[in-house]
Amino acid sequence: MIADQKDVSHLSDLLIAETGTLGVRVYYCERHIINRELLMVDLSVMGSKETVRVKISKNAQGKVIRIKPEFDDLKRIAEKTGKPLRELLDLAVSKTQELF
Repeated sequence: MIADQKDVSHLSDLLIAETGTLGVRVYYCERHIINRELLMVDLSVMGSKETVRVKISKNAQGKVIRIKPEFDDLKRIAEKTGKPLRELLDLAVSKTQELF
């Protein structure tokens, strides 16, 4: 289980109470997170304007590392338009790349 350090005591007590275990091991680790932002990108799909949330990951120098459209948004548009998810994903990535 991954949890915040502030929750260790509570979660350990809960695991012991609920599972009957006699102990809980706790290991601390660091997490390095790259810079990211969320953009709203408008797509034109079959004459309809659709908005997709897109996560942009950047390195320390500000270079774009990854563009990741939100799956739920793509799924909603695919169900509405009948377009394949992969096609919508490619369209969203392409539209986002135009912004950089």
